Amino acid sequence: MHDWLFYLSVKDGHVSTSAELAKVTDWMQRVLAAGSTSPAVLALLAESGSTRKTRNIAKDRTGSRELRMQ
Repeated sequence: MHDWLFYLSVKDGHVSTSAELAKVTDWMQRVLAAGSTSPAVLALLAESGSTRKTRNIAKDRTGSRELRMQ
């Protein structure tokens, strides 16, 4: 339940802290890394994601967003 409440708050524009991010499951972090469109959320996940997979997904998506913006 906590994961989904966190997901909904991020979807509504809340930018979480690394402490808040650490409280959700690895699975939810991957869901956010794969689906978020927020540069701030992706940057946080790229730096503070709990697994290398999550950090890499967020880094890749951040890089592709930067390319599309140019």
